[in-house]
Amino acid sequence: MTMQAKEQLIYKNERYEMSEEPLEQYLLNMKDEPAFHVHSSNCWRGYYGTWKLKGEKLYLIELIASTEEGKKVGVEDLFPEKKEVFADWFSGEIKVLQAELSGASENGYKSEEEQELFLDFQNGVLMDDIV
Repeated sequence: MTMQAKEQLIYKNERYEMSEEPLEQYLLNMKDEPAFHVHSSNCWRGYYGTWKLKGEKLYLIELIASTEEGKKVGVEDLFPEKKEVFADWFSGEIKVLQAELSGASENGYKSEEEQELFLDFQNGVLMDDIV
Protein backbone atom coordinates (compact mmCIF):
# COMPACT_ATOMS: atom_id res chain seq x y z
CA MET A 1 0.00 0.00 0.00
CA THR A 2 1.25 3.47 -0.90
CA MET A 3 1.99 5.92 1.92
CA GLN A 4 -0.62 8.67 1.83
CA ALA A 5 0.35 12.33 1.37
CA LYS A 6 -0.11 14.25 4.60
CA GLU A 7 -1.96 17.49 5.10
CA GLN A 8 -0.01 20.52 6.29
CA LEU A 9 -0.44 22.51 9.50
CA ILE A 10 1.09 25.90 10.22
CA TYR A 11 1.55 26.14 13.97
CA LYS A 12 3.60 28.81 15.74
CA ASN A 13 4.95 29.97 12.35
CA GLU A 14 6.31 26.50 11.53
CA ARG A 15 4.95 24.12 8.87
CA TYR A 16 4.31 20.53 9.93
CA GLU A 17 2.87 17.41 8.36
CA MET A 18 -0.08 15.95 10.20
CA SER A 19 -1.67 12.54 10.21
CA GLU A 20 -5.28 13.68 10.48
CA GLU A 21 -7.69 15.05 7.86
CA PRO A 22 -9.98 17.56 9.61
CA LEU A 23 -11.97 18.25 6.44
CA GLU A 24 -13.30 14.67 6.44
CA GLN A 25 -15.65 15.45 9.34
CA TYR A 26 -17.13 18.30 7.28
CA LEU A 27 -17.40 16.31 4.04
CA LEU A 28 -19.13 13.36 5.72
CA ASN A 29 -21.89 15.67 6.96
CA MET A 30 -22.55 17.27 3.56
CA LYS A 31 -25.79 16.43 1.79
CA ASP A 32 -23.92 15.87 -1.49
CA GLU A 33 -20.31 15.05 -0.69
CA PRO A 34 -18.07 16.18 -3.57
CA ALA A 35 -16.32 13.52 -5.61
CA PHE A 36 -12.73 14.64 -5.92
CA HIS A 37 -10.58 13.18 -8.68
CA VAL A 38 -7.83 10.88 -7.40
CA HIS A 39 -4.66 11.91 -9.25
CA SER A 40 -2.27 9.59 -7.48
CA SER A 41 -2.24 6.48 -5.33
CA ASN A 42 -0.55 8.52 -2.58
CA CYS A 43 -3.73 10.59 -2.03
CA TRP A 44 -6.89 8.47 -2.16
CA ARG A 45 -8.93 11.31 -0.59
CA GLY A 46 -8.33 13.35 -3.75
CA TYR A 47 -7.37 16.63 -2.07
CA TYR A 48 -4.60 18.32 -0.14
CA GLY A 49 -5.43 20.72 2.68
CA THR A 50 -3.31 23.32 4.42
CA TRP A 51 -4.39 24.38 7.89
CA LYS A 52 -3.30 27.18 10.20
CA LEU A 53 -3.75 27.80 13.89
CA LYS A 54 -4.69 31.47 14.39
CA GLY A 55 -4.74 32.21 18.07
CA GLU A 56 -6.56 29.17 19.43
CA LYS A 57 -8.66 28.54 16.28
CA LEU A 58 -8.04 26.08 13.43
CA TYR A 59 -8.52 27.40 9.89
CA LEU A 60 -8.51 25.71 6.50
CA ILE A 61 -6.46 28.17 4.45
CA GLU A 62 -5.86 26.21 1.24
CA LEU A 63 -7.48 23.32 -0.57
CA ILE A 64 -6.05 21.75 -3.71
CA ALA A 65 -8.41 19.38 -5.51
CA SER A 66 -10.20 18.84 -8.79
CA THR A 67 -13.30 17.11 -10.09
CA GLU A 68 -13.37 14.17 -12.51
CA GLU A 69 -14.03 16.73 -15.26
CA GLY A 70 -10.81 18.58 -14.40
CA LYS A 71 -12.37 21.62 -12.69
CA LYS A 72 -10.11 22.94 -9.95
CA VAL A 73 -11.65 22.99 -6.47
CA GLY A 74 -10.48 25.32 -3.69
CA VAL A 75 -11.69 26.58 -0.34
CA GLU A 76 -14.08 29.05 -1.98
CA ASP A 77 -15.83 26.22 -3.86
CA LEU A 78 -16.78 24.39 -0.65
CA PHE A 79 -17.29 27.61 1.33
CA PRO A 80 -18.61 30.27 -1.09
CA GLU A 81 -17.15 33.77 -0.74
CA LYS A 82 -14.46 32.62 1.72
CA LYS A 83 -10.73 32.36 1.12
CA GLU A 84 -10.20 30.55 4.43
CA VAL A 85 -12.63 29.05 6.91
CA PHE A 86 -12.75 28.44 10.66
CA ALA A 87 -13.01 24.66 11.17
CA ASP A 88 -15.78 24.77 13.80
CA TRP A 89 -16.95 21.31 12.66
CA PHE A 90 -13.70 19.63 13.77
CA SER A 91 -13.34 18.00 17.16
CA GLY A 92 -10.54 15.57 17.83
CA GLU A 93 -6.81 15.23 18.08
CA ILE A 94 -4.22 16.24 15.52
CA LYS A 95 -0.80 14.63 15.79
CA VAL A 96 2.20 16.40 14.30
CA LEU A 97 5.82 15.28 14.21
CA GLN A 98 8.37 17.86 15.26
CA ALA A 99 11.96 17.34 14.16
CA GLU A 100 14.70 19.24 15.94
CA LEU A 101 18.37 19.42 15.09
CA SER A 102 20.25 18.16 18.10
CA GLY A 103 23.83 19.02 17.14
CA ALA A 104 26.64 17.06 15.54
CA SER A 105 26.65 13.29 15.87
CA GLU A 106 29.74 11.06 16.03
CA ASN A 107 30.16 11.18 12.25
CA GLY A 108 30.08 15.00 12.17
CA TYR A 109 26.62 15.36 10.64
CA LYS A 110 23.71 17.04 12.32
CA SER A 111 21.17 14.61 13.70
CA GLU A 112 17.45 15.05 14.18
CA GLU A 113 15.37 14.12 17.15
CA GLU A 114 11.70 13.62 16.48
CA GLN A 115 9.03 14.49 18.99
CA GLU A 116 5.28 14.04 18.64
CA LEU A 117 2.96 16.90 19.46
CA PHE A 118 -0.73 16.27 20.10
CA LEU A 119 -3.21 19.11 19.59
CA ASP A 120 -6.68 18.55 21.04
CA PHE A 121 -9.57 20.49 19.44
CA GLN A 122 -13.20 21.01 20.36
CA ASN A 123 -15.31 22.62 17.62
CA GLY A 124 -12.17 24.01 15.97
CA VAL A 125 -10.77 25.57 19.15
CA LEU A 126 -7.47 24.34 20.61
CA MET A 127 -8.13 22.96 24.07
CA ASP A 128 -4.71 21.45 24.83
CA ASP A 129 -1.30 20.78 23.32
CA ILE A 130 0.72 17.88 24.67
CA VAL A 131 4.33 17.07 23.82
